[in-house]
Amino acid sequence: MMQMIQVKKAGMAKYNGEICPNIHDKLEKLKMESRNCFATWCGQLEFEVDHFQRRYIVDLSTRTCSCRRWDLSGLPCSHGISVIQINLEQSEAYVHEYYSKSRYLDTYAFTIHPVPDMHKYEECGQKLNPLEAKKLTGRPKKLRNRQADEPRNPHKASRKSINVTCAKCLQKGHNQRSCKNKLHPKSKMRSTSGQSSQPVSTPTPTLTLTTNILS
Repeated sequence: MMQMIQVKKAGMAKYNGEICPNIHDKLEKLKMESRNCFATWCGQLEFEVDHFQRRYIVDLSTRTCSCRRWDLSGLPCSHGISVIQINLEQSEAYVHEYYSKSRYLDTYAFTIHPVPDMHKYEECGQKLNPLEAKKLTGRPKKLRNRQADEPRNPHKASRKSINVTCAKCLQKGHNQRSCKNKLHPKSKMRSTSGQSSQPVSTPTPTLTLTTNILS
């Protein structure tokens, strides 16, 4: 930055024009386009300009054109340049002063002073401690927020394209946790629920008494 400012300042100081060279080139192109414009004097400094089956109003007193290009850029448009030439004036006189050489030099008038090497820094004995990290509420995020135009990972399956099927009612769009429908006859949950609902019979021990009849 220090070198760039001085180079631009020295280059513009050698320039002999009144407006910046890039703006001068744009103005010359607009002069070439103004050859297709035909201006008609309406009185005072107001003109009517015909340009390719369109009509524009140019007022030199306010430096405006109905195409709005002159108002937005500060450069006279091709319609305004055709009017300026009919009025026997120079187009450079109607360029905004923002593009002038003097304003350019004012922009780069300041100087960035050189900085000494680190071995000449004076130690003050103070240290800057890092800020205390505040723990936010909620579960911390593990994934960062992707940009709108950022592609997704092609090697990882997305859950958005998976259509969930309920194991209870065999309908799509929900799972068995939020299902409020009846149990489907072909559901696998029927066999598991049927086995768990039937009571398990356990054999009861029988005591057999043997008696010896003595004859």
